[in-house]
Amino acid sequence: MAQKVEREAVEPETYYPEKTVPYYSNRVQLFIGNVDVVMDFLMTEPALPGKEPKAVFQSRIIMSPQHAKQFSEILAQNMAKYEEVFGPLSIEPIK
Repeated sequence: MAQKVEREAVEPETYYPEKTVPYYSNRVQLFIGNVDVVMDFLMTEPALPGKEPKAVFQSRIIMSPQHAKQFSEILAQNMAKYEEVFGPLSIEPIK
């Protein structure tokens, strides 16, 4: 009978390539399937007189549903810590 071998969780070393480009995003489009969650991050440019506002694609992140749930929980915990320090954030209701 096979025995379960417990392995100690090891945090991998984080490596940032030299050409890593940070992106600013103020909008996200979310697509959820049965095997993955896709998040498209965009930057919405302000509308100029006589022109429609534009949302410019910045980056796409694809995760398994399990990783997306872990991410949402970690984000919620960290936002709660942020609000403890800086006060509550007010946001528009989700439509």
